[in-house]
Amino acid sequence: MNTGVICLNLTTMNTSGVLCKAAMRTELNATARTFSQDIGIRYRDAWDYKRVDYTQIRRNNTPVKRFTSVNNETNEYTMYTFPYVLDECAVIKKQTNTSRGPNNVCELWVNYKFFERKPEEVHLCTKKFQNHCKVSNATRYNIEDCHASVG
Repeated sequence: MNTGVICLNLTTMNTSGVLCKAAMRTELNATARTFSQDIGIRYRDAWDYKRVDYTQIRRNNTPVKRFTSVNNETNEYTMYTFPYVLDECAVIKKQTNTSRGPNNVCELWVNYKFFERKPEEVHLCTKKFQNHCKVSNATRYNIEDCHASVG
């Protein structure tokens, strides 16, 4: 899940007007434990792009399961936790501290391997999303909408 283009498959956030989201890692600094992604957000008539810089939160020598980012325009701080990760999918919980209070979102991001899997393996990723996010309904994106152009 850490190389190539990844796409948002499911989200608990209300994203009216968004057809798809795609992301690609653009920079990695292993020494500083940081990386950057360019994120494309597709609307009906246009794409919007943003860059997000992440910093690892590491405890002892345990595998990294948390990252943070700061929106320099709004000073909003976001914590990302990864309760479930496979080669083809990752469940990501995002908590953003906004001026209106905390905003919690749960997402399922997938890569091309997800679409090459057997239906029961795809179902496993979706089931893990439902279990970790405690939601029965979520916004599902049509990944084909991202294939129009990723940037």
